[in-house]
Amino acid sequence: DHTLFLDPADDVIAARVLLRGDWQRRDLLRVISLLRTHVPESAGRRFIDVGANIGTETVYAMLSGHFSGAVSIEPEPNNFSLLSENIAANGLGSRVQAVNCAAGAQAGTAVLARSESNKGGHALSVDAGGADRIAVEVLPVDSILANLGIEASEAGLVWIDVNGTEQDVLSGMTSLLRHKVPVVLEHLPTFITADQARSIHRLLAAHYRHYCRVDD
Repeated sequence: DHTLFLDPADDVIAARVLLRGDWQRRDLLRVISLLRTHVPESAGRRFIDVGANIGTETVYAMLSGHFSGAVSIEPEPNNFSLLSENIAANGLGSRVQAVNCAAGAQAGTAVLARSESNKGGHALSVDAGGADRIAVEVLPVDSILANLGIEASEAGLVWIDVNGTEQDVLSGMTSLLRHKVPVVLEHLPTFITADQARSIHRLLAAHYRHYCRVDD
């Protein structure tokens, strides 16, 4: 029910899409089902995709009919090019705004270490040995939305997949947290320390009362 342009050099997301037909679509549909039951006011609001990669989740979110539009944030130039193509190929150009930068706690620049084989494995400020590195712009999510003229109250879900800089992303979206916009957060212990995990938990606990695990 959709079209995706893929990078044939990607051994993870592209390989999974070619093998199974999707990338984590079941997780997103499970989240949308939870929203419809527990946060019905999220319907008709915007999907905020932080670390959007080539736009799989953005496309799935728009196909669900739950969201009126989306903001897709992706810093890596090649991924961003595919993201833009996928938005256009699915007729979403009028409803999805793509932003070519990284999300963080404050505005600036950072070094993005790029994985050669996992095009969804790029990460900011990591010790990646001989990884290819490029400088990218960093903006807080609150600033990105403000630049687009979007209020925090217009967001229905924030989907975060950023390989270890989750705390920085959360610290830069205080307006969304104050509005208690639902958040999906990839939480991999190998990417962060125990202290960082506790800090993330404290920050979320200051704004939210409920959580659940949505993957398999």
